[in-house]
Amino acid sequence: QDQSRLLFQTGYGYTEKQLELLKAISFHLDIPESRGVFVASFKEQRPFLLNDIDELKDHLSAKSYEFALKMGARSFICCPIVYEGNSLGIMAVDNVETKKPLLERDKNLLLGVANQIAISIHNAKLLDDRLRQFESILQVLVASTDARDPITGGHSLKVTEYVVGICREMGLSTEYTDMFRVAALMHDYGKIGVEGEILKKP
Repeated sequence: QDQSRLLFQTGYGYTEKQLELLKAISFHLDIPESRGVFVASFKEQRPFLLNDIDELKDHLSAKSYEFALKMGARSFICCPIVYEGNSLGIMAVDNVETKKPLLERDKNLLLGVANQIAISIHNAKLLDDRLRQFESILQVLVASTDARDPITGGHSLKVTEYVVGICREMGLSTEYTDMFRVAALMHDYGKIGVEGEILKKP
């Protein structure tokens, strides 16, 4: 998120050993000397297709070259994931099985996939932002209920805690549990419209 490093998020088709290597490494974006292909692809927003890892030896840091050798990659394609001019990450495909060269059409196909990934990441972020906004509104509504009737302040949160606990004990799905959580938080909101002399009578 802070655009300082590239970190492995997910992968497919790798061995356990290769996945361990991927999870353990990161590529610095905030160090000017960083000159790896992944960093260049991210910063320059351009794809790379390499059919011979040794061609890169003079253009990679020792760390990046050693990493490529450990991964057993014979060749690879690296594409930037870009949304509206902003780099979000990179997608790399390693060829560890065959000596058959990768082609320009392979690169173009992956660029198309990278564009779809960029849109998906952006949409997921929008959804996260909306959920955070919804949670924030809920908290304000609960606080306004408590402010209306301080005697029962905190009651909605306690009810919610019990409701979520019961849902879990019953083995209800996350979707149902969340629906009940919201209902529990809001169950007393009607107090907001009740006249004070009724609500606060002895």
